[in-house]
Amino acid sequence: MPKADQTRWAMAMKKLMENKSGPQTSEFFRIAGYHGWPNDFCQHGQETFPAWHRGYMCDVEQALIKADKALGNDGNIGFPLLDWTG
Repeated sequence: MPKADQTRWAMAMKKLMENKSGPQTSEFFRIAGYHGWPNDFCQHGQETFPAWHRGYMCDVEQALIKADKALGNDGNIGFPLLDWTG
């Protein structure tokens, strides 16, 4: 991933972590709650994990796109994937 894309991705993640109305009010905190504290909706070790995790990652990516747009970008951002063929 080019350095500029790395920086853009990191800035969007940082935007997700901004607390808007006091501690623990960020979008990142809301989504992280799926995995554990303060809620425990995580499905690790369950048959339902693949579908649950796919939905979880879609929610994270949609929030990342929204944060990227809030930073003045076009929202054409997502999770970097590893190329296992190279």
